[in-house]
Amino acid sequence: MGLIARVEAAAETVEGASGLAHCGSEIEALEGAAHDIEATRFVVSDAELEAVKTGLQRIRSRTQEWMSIACESEGKLDPGSLQTVRSADASGRVIMDRIVEADPARSAWLPTPGAAFAGGSAKGDALEQLDILCAGVRTGDVLITRAPKLSSAGVAHFCAEGGQYSHTLVVSVEPDGVHVVAAYMEHGATTQKLEDFLRENHCCRIAVVRHVDGDLAEEVGRAAFRRIAHGPQVPYDDVFDSNDPGELYCSEIPRWAYGELVGREPTLPRHPSPSGRRARSAIHASIGVDVPWLCSPVDYLVDPNLRLVAEWRDPAAIQLMRRQDAAIEAPMRWIDQHDYVLSPQLLERLTVKLGLAIRRLPVLGMALQSVAGADIRPQFLLGSLTLLKVAGALLLELEAELGDKTPTRQAMAERLDSLRERDLERWRRSPRRAVFHRWLHPASQ
Repeated sequence: MGLIARVEAAAETVEGASGLAHCGSEIEALEGAAHDIEATRFVVSDAELEAVKTGLQRIRSRTQEWMSIACESEGKLDPGSLQTVRSADASGRVIMDRIVEADPARSAWLPTPGAAFAGGSAKGDALEQLDILCAGVRTGDVLITRAPKLSSAGVAHFCAEGGQYSHTLVVSVEPDGVHVVAAYMEHGATTQKLEDFLRENHCCRIAVVRHVDGDLAEEVGRAAFRRIAHGPQVPYDDVFDSNDPGELYCSEIPRWAYGELVGREPTLPRHPSPSGRRARSAIHASIGVDVPWLCSPVDYLVDPNLRLVAEWRDPAAIQLMRRQDAAIEAPMRWIDQHDYVLSPQLLERLTVKLGLAIRRLPVLGMALQSVAGADIRPQFLLGSLTLLKVAGALLLELEAELGDKTPTRQAMAERLDSLRERDLERWRRSPRRAVFHRWLHPASQ
């Protein structure tokens, strides 16, 4: 069955089923088929594109409806139903990625039918989308974004399976323009003009998510802007304690703004990401994080009180993002399957120690203010740096081997698994000659 026919069949199945539990296999099969597409060959006609968009919207609308009903009666979705909703959301994004990869002219904004977001098409990077965004967003909207950086891929996969986003912000439309409220490792919670955010972060994905309660959203957006712009500094939360509003990490911002900030019980996101999977637990332990769950950017895409309004991706960055994702997913897979552990070396330890020492100096520290905050824990930086060393080495190998090719997700995973086997033998003979095993290797060796 071709993918377009599979989308239409999945839409029929979802609409005809009696609940999320009865369409999970169809949705997961659709996601798997989406990842198996060779992007350069997936060229569609205008009619086919409309059929795909219509089918995906039918799936999203129906799964959103069931999610809202289930959460109203039960409070939360059961794990199987939640996975179905996550797969429905992710599969649609992957399919549209493939369409845009094959034909970059298809990279216009995709507003949700009926949403108050005009959308449109603006060629170029995220900054070129400024006018469309400023015209479409409202106070209280949540922006979910991704930058074309390996560190952003690491954040996207930090606590979510197949996460495609790495950052969240809350919008406030002020008299002098659109502002966003965010949190950064470099300087904690902050506000900035949307234009400045887009210029500095070079986003390659942007999703706009809106709360169903417009009055609450208006109150929240303005309160968040006033508190962070004019109140005491809120430090970065490098232990990721989502229940401590005294420090904030980026994906905690909407939870804090829609909860404690306005005197309400925190309810966003309804289904935060657990830390139970072995690889996530190992990564979290390496950076000194010990919490049962975290807020992930993609968690806000599957919340019963939030609605996706529109999304956009940069066609020039899709291939790079796919490779970065593969380079981050591989170490986590090997931790799960081959009992691997992260192993910082002397150079990484010295880099963190010296970097933090300089960062804390009154004058010289200003040179490193864009790298990390002065009070960030050394273990957090050391674990993060080591993981990025591994992923960076894998990405370089993948880039050299693939050139301009755009293989499927499975094909890239197989190439990296083959590299692991070759590099393991090299590491056993001479650790210094290994591509990445000096930083990530079997726990028993």
